[in-house]
Amino acid sequence: MLNKLTLLCDFRGHTSAWMLVALLFSTPAISLTATFDDLGLATVAPGEFLDPPTSGGSFTSGGITFLNDGSFSGFSASTTVDTTTPGFGNQYSNITGSGFAGTAGFGIAFSNSTLVLPTPQTVVGAQFTNTTYAALSMLTGDAFAKQFGGASGSDPDFFRLLVEGIDDLGASTGVVELMLADYRFVDDSLDFILEEWVFLDLTGLGIVSELRFDFESSDVGLFGINTPTYFAIDNLVTIPEPGHALLIGLGLMALATHRRETQPR
Repeated sequence: MLNKLTLLCDFRGHTSAWMLVALLFSTPAISLTATFDDLGLATVAPGEFLDPPTSGGSFTSGGITFLNDGSFSGFSASTTVDTTTPGFGNQYSNITGSGFAGTAGFGIAFSNSTLVLPTPQTVVGAQFTNTTYAALSMLTGDAFAKQFGGASGSDPDFFRLLVEGIDDLGASTGVVELMLADYRFVDDSLDFILEEWVFLDLTGLGIVSELRFDFESSDVGLFGINTPTYFAIDNLVTIPEPGHALLIGLGLMALATHRRETQPR
């Protein structure tokens, strides 16, 4: 690309703005995809997981950084497949038993979680599901959380994931919601706990530098939400911001103009 730009800038001392921009956009923009299969977990041992507090407090998949505050408030990555064991000891499994489309790796998030993009981009979306820990807690209840629907099955319980976009100035670009469980239907047969991977469209958040994740639940106690505040994520996809490419093009144009003007006559 640099050789092509040099040719454009040197050709008879003329630089075409349109040619530069066209050349810039003829180079394919690079999208990012976090699959969690690029961390090498599946090659170590079945059921392996990455616990970020022992590895610097964050990790990167597909060029996207997943933060952890050092006490597992944030992201981990996993290949564990236990869909039947309840409780905190099984916190690294998701309820589907694999990553999206049967792959090995996926992400696990606990409590307040944040991911950071290398440059401002539009997030197309990602696949989400419940962890085994959260799903079984809602299904049958545990020592800390209630059984969703209650004894009658008709309690209007819900568990909701909130995905907030943050721009490069630190301002919110909006929130997208995903129901991880919903027992608020008049017809109890429609009540559900999410047990499969579902795609959540995040393009409505616009161009973001970060995504922040939070929860809402009907089961709230003295210390906050009783439902295990976990979710699983896979195949998060982004597309670059066109404006960044345009700025690069304008910068190259300015450089070429300066170069031409300072050349000996």
